[in-house]
Amino acid sequence: MIFKKHELSVWITDSGKNELPEYQLREISDDTIQCWIPSTDGANFQIRWKLVQKLHPEYDICATPYLDGVRMTGAVRRKERLFEGYSTKHSKEHTGGFTARLYEFGNRTLTDDDCSKPPQSLLENLNTIRLTFKWGHHEGTSLQPIKTFHVPHELEPIHEKAAKKGHPGAAKLGKTVAISTISNSVRFVESKSIKSVSFVFRYAPLAWLQARDIIPRSPESEPQRTHITLKRERSITQDIIDVDELETDDDEIQIIKHMIMDSEDNALPEYQVEETADDTIQCWIPSTEGNDFKIRYEIVSILHAGHDLRTIPFLDGVQMSGLATPETRLFEGYSYQHYRQLTGNSTARLYEFGKRTLTDSDDCAKLDESILKDLNTIKLKLSWGHQGWLRARDIIPRDSQEPESQDNRRNILKRERSTTPDIIDIDDLETDDDEIQIIKHMVPASVANNKRQRVDRRDAAKPKNEED
Repeated sequence: MIFKKHELSVWITDSGKNELPEYQLREISDDTIQCWIPSTDGANFQIRWKLVQKLHPEYDICATPYLDGVRMTGAVRRKERLFEGYSTKHSKEHTGGFTARLYEFGNRTLTDDDCSKPPQSLLENLNTIRLTFKWGHHEGTSLQPIKTFHVPHELEPIHEKAAKKGHPGAAKLGKTVAISTISNSVRFVESKSIKSVSFVFRYAPLAWLQARDIIPRSPESEPQRTHITLKRERSITQDIIDVDELETDDDEIQIIKHMIMDSEDNALPEYQVEETADDTIQCWIPSTEGNDFKIRYEIVSILHAGHDLRTIPFLDGVQMSGLATPETRLFEGYSYQHYRQLTGNSTARLYEFGKRTLTDSDDCAKLDESILKDLNTIKLKLSWGHQGWLRARDIIPRDSQEPESQDNRRNILKRERSTTPDIIDIDDLETDDDEIQIIKHMVPASVANNKRQRVDRRDAAKPKNEED
């Protein structure tokens, strides 16, 4: 991967110096870039990096590898030795004066012991290889040979459920080999004025990546090679990715199948589907300026029986009117779509892709960072609440009703609303902490300011028609 803004290139090779192909390269922040690579159980690997250009010539560089979140021994490169095109590698961890253990892909030990609960920060780093760069200065004029070696700790067994979303593979230290080089130590002081930069490689067996269409199935699709060329296109994935195929925990994403439709009810293709957190999934979709769109979701399986469902759309971070659906109306196969914002008793404005008004004036108000992060996104947030709260306020009828037949349920979009009140204030709905966010990133255009309606909580209380 090349991180052009930082003029650094990092790639993973096998023991024969063959570069592993990279897929779905993307910058996840100003200082972090990541991609996917295939791994082979039992194979050694090397982390190689190259200095494309010296952006901070007055500083030394410290590069530190992390295998599945476990820190390895870093290496300091003095500024006098650095030059444009300088390259080096990390392939082993020194365990003694003349011994080291090689980096290796292997298998992780799993357990069904409920007492084994690793911290969330550790789980987030499973199945990753990270190389972090820091700039600063070394202290002292002479190098001191290392006399005491600190071997990184081995990760404890991971609970099977905690590792379910990933795979049992591991990046770890392998066999011990003899070495002839002597390891020296030096004290490194990081500069506070320069942020560290990280390269993250998410690895998995080839079959695992292909099953999730992270690696394209078509033979003409080529992996991304980063240290060879400075400019390249994103990898190619299949046109539509069904999120039901994603391996997730039992109480997470697989209960909802979602998509963005055009005005003709054609699903827009999705690219680079990725879980960014335990309760958030995102992808990229193409947008066409001036076209209307719809947000549609379907319940694949009922995992929260006895709870009502609340859905709220956000366009570029602006909350639209949402909908609360009683649990008596929910069933496997139930679907609904959000595509307009009510502006009056008989008027509404359709969701539309447009253009944003830009300015070069320095006098304009500075947008909050949280708003900037939500630009060019369509988000649907789902949460579950308690039906007792709704029944106590006669929002859901107190009288029990016979469950509807499957035939009637399939025609739910063609029938009128059941005997619920006209207005459900979803902002006051008592909900569980268990929420799901579905985010669609769109390119090239964002939703135009003059085509969206800013709403407050009173707007969110407006009625929704089941036929929307």
